Amino acid sequence: HKGILNALLFPPASPWLLGVGGGSDNSFLAFWKTDPMPDTTKDKKEVPVQRIKTDGHIHRCIYHAAKNELITAGFKKLEVWSLGA
Repeated sequence: HKGILNALLFPPASPWLLGVGGGSDNSFLAFWKTDPMPDTTKDKKEVPVQRIKTDGHIHRCIYHAAKNELITAGFKKLEVWSLGA
């Protein structure tokens, strides 16, 4: 995937780092598990990432702690993503 990462976010009390952006292959949400952080110095592997492809480039995001939601703003739209329990 080729894209520009526009924003990073650490939700409070979460083991995940969230990233949003876009590029030649539409936009994406990316999730990296940071706790426990894998030891990548031995075998030079990347930190595992989960990606969700979306329509239109995402420019910014905020986290709504009371509802456990990620709110994204991008090209001509605003979206709300439930992050589950």
